[in-house]
Formats: sequence, structure tokens, C-alpha cells
Amino acid sequence: SSERSGAVLDPSRNPGQYRKIHYPKGMGPSCEFCSRKGHDASKCYKKRNKEKKQAFVSETSFCGTNQAFGVSTDCNHFLIDTAATSHFCYERDWFKNFRELKTTKALLADKKSTCEVEGIGNIDFIIQDIKGNVKITLKDVFFTPNMRRNLISGARMDIAGLKIIWSNNVMRICHSNNEYFFSAFRRDMFYIVSGYPLLDSVMYTSVDLNLIHKRLCHVNIPLIKDMCKNKSVKGLEKVNIKIDNESCIACNVGKATRTSLKKNYVYKRVTKSVLDKVHMDLWGPAPVNSLGGSKYFLSIIDDFSRKIDVFTLKSKSEVFSIFKEYLSRVQRELGRKLKSVRTDNGLEFCHKDFETFLRNLGIKIERTSFYTPELNGIAERFNRSSMEAVRTKKKKKKKKKKKLGGSTSCLCSY
Repeated sequence: SSERSGAVLDPSRNPGQYRKIHYPKGMGPSCEFCSRKGHDASKCYKKRNKEKKQAFVSETSFCGTNQAFGVSTDCNHFLIDTAATSHFCYERDWFKNFRELKTTKALLADKKSTCEVEGIGNIDFIIQDIKGNVKITLKDVFFTPNMRRNLISGARMDIAGLKIIWSNNVMRICHSNNEYFFSAFRRDMFYIVSGYPLLDSVMYTSVDLNLIHKRLCHVNIPLIKDMCKNKSVKGLEKVNIKIDNESCIACNVGKATRTSLKKNYVYKRVTKSVLDKVHMDLWGPAPVNSLGGSKYFLSIIDDFSRKIDVFTLKSKSEVFSIFKEYLSRVQRELGRKLKSVRTDNGLEFCHKDFETFLRNLGIKIERTSFYTPELNGIAERFNRSSMEAVRTKKKKKKKKKKKLGGSTSCLCSY
């Protein structure tokens, strides 16, 4: 073609809009970048491509805001960055002589973003080099918890008198007298130094055992001591386990249990005749109804003779009427009056009609404490023993569950 197309700013259009102008070959404005005619430097494609490549290089810097390509975030790595003006690390436990900094920020490569610097200190790092382990001390390292990489500044190494030599994907760091120090190998366009931090043992021994106890959700302290001795948990090897006070107020409150009555409470039989006192308790509901439709049974036990009477019930509301029948029968048979009744705090025993009936007859009412079935142990133990016997008998003879009520009555007749 004998003409070239260019673009010039058209004042009649909106700001920033261009219209194409066709120039004859060899005519038109001359580009200051590529020296070709037909366009100016602001519209040069070669200049645009070069600027894109430069922008790509700056974006892949570790101090930039974009993520590095294909590099592991292993915390035991340091990356050598010749563009960094200081050393950076995001692991707080690696620092020695640490001091906090306030209102300090690190400027990133894009000149717009910043990274919070929360402290400064020194780090002892063991480099696993091809010629053996090498210890280095990084001084004045910035603690930047929001940074994704740990960086070693190339400028700081130069100030320390070290030399950097590149060859065959390897960065060799030497002393000023050209003596070999260590190497960094290139991986995914970055030079990586592998190793591990030389942690201060004082940092671990100063950790209180009670603090570890709280961090592990208040696991019992003897178990934590065993984990420290056996080294079963990483990081607890050097925790100070020599502690005299192992009490924890939160554990004492949150893990409190009721003291057993077996040692402190022994029921003594103080009655001297039948009907001086009876114990009552209601069991149920049963998993299935009996053949007669009952799903509860009421046990009444005489304290002196241990005579047991069992009554099957269809509902709890029948307890009052069953007790009145029992009372009139035993008082007529024995010729004595009932003096006392012990029950739990079930509503079938505590309703107003039942209490009024007992008071009118002069019968003493004894209630157990809430959630303390041990105080009504005679009736409770009978319920447990009877149900164990019934379940065992049913399992042995392969009886149906609906015969449970009859089996209980049969048991009490022996």
C-alpha cells in the first residue's frame, strides 16, 4: 500500500478520542521512538509492547501486590530479592531481640500499596547448603505478618561486604575475599534459600504450662506433661513442666461434679414396726405397653419389713387412687396406721390433692433433694433390680416386650 494510516486527536470529538488519517508512504509525523513516519511516539506499537514487558517484570516482584508464580509458601524458605531495601519475615517466633514498631509501613514495588510493619529484630537461620549447614544472622529484620514471603535483601548483603555471583541458575554468595559462603538456587524465576530458623530455647521454656493448658481447651495438666515428655506433640518439647500449682479456676468450676453419697451417706433403718414408713417410686414409661395397656408401675416398699407391693398403671394420674386403695387395705390388714411416706419430687406425688390427703390423715411427708435419687435409694434400687431381672428373663426365654408388666408382678410375688 502506498499510504499509511495514522491517528490524530480530533477536537470535534470527545476528549481522548481519535480519528484515523491516512498518510502517503514516507509522509506524516516521525516517531521519536522507532524513527518511522506515519505516527507519533504516543501511538507507537513498539513502545507500547516494551512498556507492557516492563510492567510485567515489576508486577512479579516479591515486594509487589501480585502473587509470585509457582513458588511454595513454605515457611522454612527465604527468597533473595535484590530490589528489597530491608529483610522481611512474617514468622514472629523466629525473632530475637524483638521490639515493636508503631505506624511503620513498607512501600511496595507498585509505589501505591503498603505493608504494615509491626516490629523489628534479628533472626538466626541455618541454611542447608550443598556443602553443609551454614549459620547466618539477619539483622534489623522487619516483622510483616501480612507479607506472603520471607525476603533477604540483596542490598543489605552488599552493605555487609558480601559478593553475589550468578551462573547456571545458581546465585553464589561469597565473602569480600572471594571465599565461598552459601548458594541460592533458582526455582520458578526466584532464588530460594532453604533451611530452618535457630530458635531460642528460652522462648519456649518461658512459656507457662498453664498457658498451654488454656490453649489446648483445658486438657488436664498431667496429660500435657506426658505429651511434653513423650514429644508426642510438635512444639511442646521444651515447655517448662516443673510447676507446683496445677489448679485452674475455670476447670474447677466447669468440671465440677457432685460428691458421691456412698461414703458420706448411709441409710439406717430407724423404724420399729410395719407402716412406720413406706418408700414409693414410679417407673416408666415402658418402651411398649403391656397386654393390659399399662406402661408404668408403682412400687411401695415398707421400711421395716421390706414388703414390696407393685401396681401397674396406664398413666401417672392413677398414682393417687392406687395409693388410697393400698392405704385402706394395709391398715385394715395390719391394724396399724401409716406414719410417714418418702417419695421423690415427681408431680404424681407433689400435687395438691395428694398432699392435702396425707396431711388430713396426719401422715408425715418426706421429699428427697432435687436430682438426688440416692436419698430414695430403697425404691430406686428395687426398680433397677426388677428391670434387670425382667430384661434378663425376657432375653433368656425370648419373650415379647408386651409381657414386661406381667413379668414384674410375677417377680414381686416371690
